[in-house]
Amino acid sequence: MKISIVNGNEPLVKYISVGNKKVVQVADYSKVREEPRHHLQWDVDITLEQGLPLIKKLFDEARYYQRLPEDRVAGFQPWRIVALGKKVTAKRFGLHPINNFWEHENPISQVQENDVNIGLLTPYYIVHLSNCSDKNLRQGIDHAQVTAYSNISSSLADFMAATLPAFTGQKETARTILTYYLDQILAPYQKPVKVN
Repeated sequence: MKISIVNGNEPLVKYISVGNKKVVQVADYSKVREEPRHHLQWDVDITLEQGLPLIKKLFDEARYYQRLPEDRVAGFQPWRIVALGKKVTAKRFGLHPINNFWEHENPISQVQENDVNIGLLTPYYIVHLSNCSDKNLRQGIDHAQVTAYSNISSSLADFMAATLPAFTGQKETARTILTYYLDQILAPYQKPVKVN
């Protein structure tokens, strides 16, 4: 499996490619003073039932992140919010937070028929799983987007390896290679420190 980083047509855009196919678009906004970040997005083909455990894993993992003094939201307690959205546009997801999403006896039942996006918002990254066609989340997820404010290369590699169709059957190999490349891409940011 040949994974590489290739330049895009715009200076801020690169791609993670598998073979000759560009599978992940990476936009580098790390030099933006107000809110340095990287946007990563890719097409997926998973069900809501497959996507929810991936969001839950990230949600649980983020519980252990410690605040760094120079963090962009220093002074605030760690937070993790699951949100659902009824629209997907270029810059807006129309999200509404769902309190205690995972404490519900059947979390998937909270996803309404008109929800087209589920997101996880943390101080270190934001994850969106969406249905960008004219369908709802219950009919499948076809797009993933991550906004990274820190170096979450390992978590992101797990998430990508589980959702990118190019890695079907090769998740472990892909995860190792992706961690290496994502560590380079997200090098401008510190890794979150985990609390025991």
